[in-house]
Amino acid sequence: LESQVPFAEEEVLNYVVSFLRAAHERDLRYTVRDGINVVRYAMKVLRRQEAEGPEEAVTRALRLALSPEELDELEL
Repeated sequence: LESQVPFAEEEVLNYVVSFLRAAHERDLRYTVRDGINVVRYAMKVLRRQEAEGPEEAVTRALRLALSPEELDELEL
């Protein structure tokens, strides 16, 4: 993720890696490419100051990418 989105904050990358690991453990269909898109969107949210911090920005991005059922399963 870091090499594909070099401008991303480390905390955003860590949250997205945690999401991808949790998704993989539950056999959900999310890939590194999905993670890259989530990181990019989360960084846009942060730049626009539409979130109070990296965790909120990533959560917001994931809500766009995941179904409500998957959100519940991953406890986001």
